[in-house]
Amino acid sequence: MKTKAFDNFPDEYDIWFDKEGLIYKLELKVIKEMVPEKGKGIEIGSGTGRFSIPLGIRIGVEPSLPMGNIAAQKGLDVIGGIAESLPLKSESFDFVLFNTVICFFDSPEMAFLESYRILRPGGLVLIGFIDRESYLGNIYNEEKEESKFFKDADFYSISEISRILTESGYGSLEYAQTLIFDIKSNILSEKISSGYGKGSYVVIKGYKKIV
Repeated sequence: MKTKAFDNFPDEYDIWFDKEGLIYKLELKVIKEMVPEKGKGIEIGSGTGRFSIPLGIRIGVEPSLPMGNIAAQKGLDVIGGIAESLPLKSESFDFVLFNTVICFFDSPEMAFLESYRILRPGGLVLIGFIDRESYLGNIYNEEKEESKFFKDADFYSISEISRILTESGYGSLEYAQTLIFDIKSNILSEKISSGYGKGSYVVIKGYKKIV
């Protein structure tokens, strides 16, 4: 996982969410609508705990020590590790969250297989990410060379992530979206809706099969 920028600028990353309060609020809100009310959950790539803690997730896996230290100070139980090789027991969680981290993985395929392994039968995965083919995705992709955080990122489309999830064994995929921009006026709508194609930020939910 590409962590250099997060190791060097953890505080700056955390401050970004304060500056972009509406974006953070909308992303958090759409995830909340899809996270189950009960069950043992974990966030992979939990960063500074910006999402896991308000979502009631108490355990995170984070490869960046400085980021993990900030999250631990907030009360998150942080486990050092990478998404492609999770230091966790099989079938030990009810749901797994990946939020705005898949673009930094060396192998999303291995990460999703690992998440499948640690989920109990019937458990679910949530993938929150910026759609490469969206309004904001195009901007991030075009300007990533100038960004300390996104310079090494690999952005993905809805179809690519859906395919990898399906090939990893997940089924019954569901979609929700937000960060819907009016391109002409450059105004961000606060709307959240099911499906995809309009919003720059999309959450995909998939279920592990019950054998």
